[in-house]
Parts: sequence; C-alpha cells; structure tokens
Amino acid sequence: YKMGNWEESYEGKSVIFGRSVDYTKSVVKRRTMFLAEPDADQGEIAHVTLSQTSLGREESRRYMKEGRMVLRRTFLPGFVGTNN
Repeated sequence: YKMGNWEESYEGKSVIFGRSVDYTKSVVKRRTMFLAEPDADQGEIAHVTLSQTSLGREESRRYMKEGRMVLRRTFLPGFVGTNN
C-alpha cells in the first residue's frame, strides 16, 4: 500500500467494512505508515495500515520475523475515532 492517507471503494457486504448503502460503492478511509515494531527483525519496523469503517477500526501490521513476513490484524468493533 502507498504511504499516507488514501481511500478504497467496495461494493456489497463485508464482514469488516459493513454493508455498502443500497449495495452501491462505499469508501473505506485508510492511512499507511511505518511504525516501530519490537518483534520485527533488523530495524524493528512495521508497515502499518489503519482503516476506518462504519463498523470500527482495523489495523494491519506487516513485518519480518526470523525471515518470514508476519501479518497481524486487529479489529476494534464500534471504535469510530477521528480520520485515522
């Protein structure tokens, strides 16, 4: 994913995003950045994307550990904060 703020559109029903209004296109607001990750290999850094949906907030964190990529996803239902 590109760095910074961006949007992704979707149609239909999604477990994490919710149902789009009248099954037309809806938009998920996202922000991607690098953050510190103590469990990561050299550099201790992770590629992180925050997604704000109508159902809550999701964090997707990717980093290398022992030569393998780790993807850790966290979803906070009902958490509607400011724009990412």
